[in-house]
Amino acid sequence: MLDEIGFLPVSQSKAVLLLQLAVRRYGRASTTLTLNKGLEELGKIVGDEVMSAGLLDRVLHRCQIVNIRGNSYRPWSQAKLSKVISPTIVRAVSAQESGSGSKGE
Repeated sequence: MLDEIGFLPVSQSKAVLLLQLAVRRYGRASTTLTLNKGLEELGKIVGDEVMSAGLLDRVLHRCQIVNIRGNSYRPWSQAKLSKVISPTIVRAVSAQESGSGSKGE
C-alpha cells in the first residue's frame, strides 16, 4: 500500500522507483494507492507526464477505483477518540497525583 501520494513533492528519482515498483508488481500482486489529488494530476505530482502515463497504465489495468469526495475522516475520528481518551487520561493523572501526595507525607 502506498498512502497519500502527492501529499509531499515526489522527486524524479522517487518517481522512477514508483514506476519500477508498478512494473514489477504488474500482474503479480495487488497494489493499493491513495492520492489526495485526482488521477489527472499525477503527472504534476511525479513531474513527468510520460512516467505518469506508464504508472497509470499498469496500476489502472484491471483495477477498482474508489473515489471518495468530501471531508476527511481523520479529524472526525480523532475528535471522537479524544473525547473518549481525555477523561480517562485526566482520571489517571488525578489518581497518580493524589497517590504521590499521600506517599510523601
